[in-house]
Amino acid sequence: MTVRHAARVETLLPADTFPGTGILLALDVDGVLNTIDVDLWERNRRDGQSYEKAMPPIANGFERRHVRTAHGHKYWVDIDPAVVQALDTFIQTNNVELGWLTSWGPNVRAFIEQALDGKLSGGFVLASRPPRYRGAVPAAWKRTALRARVESTQQPWIWADDEEIALARASRDFDNDRSLLCHTSCLSRRPLSGSPWTTSQQWSGSHWHSASVYAPAR
Repeated sequence: MTVRHAARVETLLPADTFPGTGILLALDVDGVLNTIDVDLWERNRRDGQSYEKAMPPIANGFERRHVRTAHGHKYWVDIDPAVVQALDTFIQTNNVELGWLTSWGPNVRAFIEQALDGKLSGGFVLASRPPRYRGAVPAAWKRTALRARVESTQQPWIWADDEEIALARASRDFDNDRSLLCHTSCLSRRPLSGSPWTTSQQWSGSHWHSASVYAPAR
């Protein structure tokens, strides 16, 4: 049992708080928990629509929340409270270590506190996006960070991401990459295995059932 499960106080904890004895859940934000269509908003803005009118409609069951980071950046996010609650319950009732693997980096603290009302607190930032080099960010930075973590801890893992997994699948090294040892979206019990969980479709209760089989209750 980790400190995180004993007393959920801090929004984020240092990575070394987690011994790597549980199943790592590497979790993205945009396109996974935040489903607002930023591309549509940007197209509407380019077409001359006002800030408010350019905002995409809110899907049924979702709520739009406003987030302001410590750096003063402001974002609108769309979240499904039912999915957030199910995920929070899944993490707290199973042997899961939550690692945020998102371009939000340490700013995920604001997302947790303001958009999620503190749910999904008690995880850690698995990695921060590297700085741009000549206008580009290395495409494989998430995969590199995940691989380094699981090779160090030797723990099984689940990776939930909307884009990076598809990029990883296209890699020539996909079959030999230890961070992608499970090549399907199925969850299975096997040491040092993982599941790259592409979230092109909305998560549902069936995901939590499958994940609970993969991550047996503590």
